[in-house]
Amino acid sequence: MIGRLGLAPVLAAVLVAGVPVQARDRAFSRLVDRLEAHYQKAPMGTGFLGFLARCFSPEGVSGLRMAIFEDVDSRRAPLGGDFDAFVQRTVGPDRTPLVRVARKDGERVYLYARPQGERMELLVVAAEATEAVVLSMKVDPERFQAWMEDPEGLARRRGH
Repeated sequence: MIGRLGLAPVLAAVLVAGVPVQARDRAFSRLVDRLEAHYQKAPMGTGFLGFLARCFSPEGVSGLRMAIFEDVDSRRAPLGGDFDAFVQRTVGPDRTPLVRVARKDGERVYLYARPQGERMELLVVAAEATEAVVLSMKVDPERFQAWMEDPEGLARRRGH
């Protein structure tokens, strides 16, 4: 069963993926650990998605990390403002919230960013009643913009 949130990480992996992160992203790890404790369920394995990520990564994107929680007990669903505060406390003050979406049906999406040298580190959190997804990646804005302007040309030059 892949709902809207279940499909999001697949698309993100194919469109915006990179190689695994060498240095641990503490905010990502902390958030996944706390969600695992909250949901009392480990995230599902993403083995094949990692392979796809390495094969189809666009220019300027690297270090994709992904955690997918599926079929969690809906009684443990995120609770409005409590979940907002939970996410903000967990990611810490060094990340800037760029996007926060809260729908009436309980779905919540957050996008946090943190400059890291020439790159931008992004952390995406999406949660609803029975699913949650956490993504972390690094983006080189100039290289990514070049890819966005001519993805086919860059793919040909890279041999894809």
